[in-house]
Amino acid sequence: MPEDLPQFSSQPLGEGKAKKRVVRRRAVSRTRRSSTTKVNKEMDSQLSSIYRDDHGHLPDMGKIKIQKKHSTLKTFFGIIVLGGLLATAAWAGFFLLPTANKTSDNQIKLNIDGPQNVSLGSNNTYKISFENLQNVKLKNASITIYYPEGFSFTDSSVPSKNSGHTEWDLGVIGARKKGELVISGKSYGALNKEASWRILLNYQPENFNSILQKIITFTTSINQSPVNISISGPNKAAAGTEVEYTFKVKTDTDFNATSMELSPIWPPTFHLTSTTPAIKKTTWVISGTTPEMVFKARGQFSDAEDKPSEIKATLYLTQQNPDQKFEIATSNLNTEIVKNALSLNLAINGSLNNFSSKPGEMLNINLKTKNSSAMILNKATVKLTLDAPSLEKQSMLNWAEMKDDHDGTVKGEQINNDVRRGVITWDSKKIASLSELKPGDEVSIDVSMPIKTLTDFDLSAAKEFKINATAEISFMDINGKTQIVASNPIVITINSDLAFETRDTISTTADGKELHEITWKLTNNAHPLKNISVSADFYGDTTWNEPTGIPAGEVKFDPKTKTATWTVAQMPASLDLLALPLNITLNKKNPTQNTLMSKVKISAEDTVTGETIKLIGDEILLNTKSTP
Repeated sequence: MPEDLPQFSSQPLGEGKAKKRVVRRRAVSRTRRSSTTKVNKEMDSQLSSIYRDDHGHLPDMGKIKIQKKHSTLKTFFGIIVLGGLLATAAWAGFFLLPTANKTSDNQIKLNIDGPQNVSLGSNNTYKISFENLQNVKLKNASITIYYPEGFSFTDSSVPSKNSGHTEWDLGVIGARKKGELVISGKSYGALNKEASWRILLNYQPENFNSILQKIITFTTSINQSPVNISISGPNKAAAGTEVEYTFKVKTDTDFNATSMELSPIWPPTFHLTSTTPAIKKTTWVISGTTPEMVFKARGQFSDAEDKPSEIKATLYLTQQNPDQKFEIATSNLNTEIVKNALSLNLAINGSLNNFSSKPGEMLNINLKTKNSSAMILNKATVKLTLDAPSLEKQSMLNWAEMKDDHDGTVKGEQINNDVRRGVITWDSKKIASLSELKPGDEVSIDVSMPIKTLTDFDLSAAKEFKINATAEISFMDINGKTQIVASNPIVITINSDLAFETRDTISTTADGKELHEITWKLTNNAHPLKNISVSADFYGDTTWNEPTGIPAGEVKFDPKTKTATWTVAQMPASLDLLALPLNITLNKKNPTQNTLMSKVKISAEDTVTGETIKLIGDEILLNTKSTP
């Protein structure tokens, strides 16, 4: 083999490479061990510097104790963390997962559609719509409606479940289903006054066990009226001079009401003398309507006020329920009252206004006139007129027993079969000061006049039951002209002669207690009575003994207030006496107690006059003898 050729080993090529790799790995391993040894030495040096004390000593590592952590505490905190993660996941699922079978208030639609501004008395229709936008059914669905004040129901597309037409059963509202309820009715009330509908949809989702509710409101207002009221009368009126007021009610041709009431409201100083047509108590009753209706009232002001007197009128639409009526129109008028040169005031039994009386009572009449001007008034004459019920041309008033210190001239006149008039006149011959009234001069006249008893006048047979009292004064002014000033009129209603009496008989029981046998006695002879009530309170340590032998009605006792009440529905004219026996036992006397029974309150309605008679009976005092 030539010498210049390269020499090759006889070993295979792969085996040689493997040996070289082994050699390299061993070298690397030695290098790593050397490096590790160096690192360990550095760490030992650092640890020694940390743990070596000031004297160069190292602690005995074998004596160092390792404290173990509590596994229970770790478990507790783990549960809290896990619970928080689960709750977060649940809320995320509630809000983020598909809502196909979930119930939401926003998925229930409830709406009302109809006119918000309406005309008074007009018939209007309102559509209430509801819709279920969910994939679940709504069970036990119903609608409840609270109507605005003054709304009168007339009809609905679905029959209501109650007589008031406020509740409707809808049954089941299917998934993705809707429906509607149509309500019709008329609107009444004051103009421009807002009122609200309140509608409630009650429902139970099929995947719920409770009833849910959807509520909406809807505001309406009456801004037009087919009815108008106007009042005409004097802007100025002299006190004591009769004036007239006219009330006009105008309606549109398409407005029809079967019953209305027109109620005038007068100032306290105004006294009504006559009305056309006749007024019933304080109200004109209107049956049916026409395009224009006229009502008139005459009266006079008894005195001047510092401010103008206001006359008001209100028109009401009445309903079948007598306690329900709607105010549909109002009006007012101011009148300035001018003082006269001479004033005249009439008072009977201390009253300047109307009041009630009964047979046998005394009427104490006072007339007072005053010159309020700066002029001398001459030749004054005062007249008092009394119109009273009459039977066979005999007045209810007992003129024979009249007392008048000035001895006025009396003249009688029969007005008709049922009314007799008596006039008393005083002039300068009777009262000298009436010849010349200087500024500031006053004249007072007193008259007493009894009403006849039932023995002398059968009130039950009379067709009239009112005494009308009026007065006037005439005088000559500075210009020589005669002026007349009227006083305030007074109407006295003569009710039945209802009377009450309490009797108390005292005895001692077997166990030494004080027994009071009390009798409540009602007497009545003229007009039939109804709705009679008698009540009183009892005081002290007493025992209520249930009464026996009740003549009429019923007796109730309230143990909390110790109030006894006796009520009687009717007391006809044929029954002139009712006596109720009561027994009260005084268990123990209290030295500081003076009264056993309070004053008795009695009320009854006179069926002829329509007025309520009110009486007060005596109380029962202790430490006294038997007392009627």
